[in-house]
Amino acid sequence: MSTTATTAVTATTLVGMLPTVTSTAVRKQCPSCGRDVSLSQNKTEGTQRRIKELEGQVRCLNAQANDAALKLAEYEDEVRRLRSQADSYPSLNRPSTSSSNVEKPSIPDQQHQQSRLTTLTSLLPYRRSSAVPSSPSPSSSQPETYPETLELQNALSREQDLRKAAESKLSQTNTELEELTVQLFSQANEMVAQERRARVKLEERVAMLERRDVEKRARLERLEKAMERVDRLRKLVG
Repeated sequence: MSTTATTAVTATTLVGMLPTVTSTAVRKQCPSCGRDVSLSQNKTEGTQRRIKELEGQVRCLNAQANDAALKLAEYEDEVRRLRSQADSYPSLNRPSTSSSNVEKPSIPDQQHQQSRLTTLTSLLPYRRSSAVPSSPSPSSSQPETYPETLELQNALSREQDLRKAAESKLSQTNTELEELTVQLFSQANEMVAQERRARVKLEERVAMLERRDVEKRARLERLEKAMERVDRLRKLVG
């Protein structure tokens, strides 16, 4: 390119008709590939900053996901411990069931005594009002509930709620992480496509400049030949 520029300057000094090549277009282009250096540097710096920001967000979400996984593991261990404690307590409730089974045979005896009293009152009508006792209501045996069992059940329900909340939070962080990774890859692909388009445009520009350079060289050669003919004619005339 420097030799062509020097020949162009000499030709313009001789003839005064050729256009000069501006130096600003040469300064902005890379001498090896012809790429616009200032624009490509600005684009690459912006893309690198954006990529660093997205990578930082991905690292933060990974840390949150790890914390949620650790909390979920702790909740599962606590639930297993509470279940093992709850399984050990039904052995304490068994004597109450046995006592209820022991109390059941007394109900027929009470019914037999009540029938005997009714027969006696039928034989003694004048003392019926005072002799008939109130029939005792059979007591329904209910299983006793221990406060420790209730506390364990409440703690188990709380742990289950916390586990559900941790699982929902973990799923939410996973979805956010997937969305960010998809966004990161889409932006990276878009930036690569923009770089390719810019490269194609620069290559087309370089090819056009090379064609113009070839045309200018051909014009210079024709002008040099014309100048040589003019010089020969001047010598012949002189």
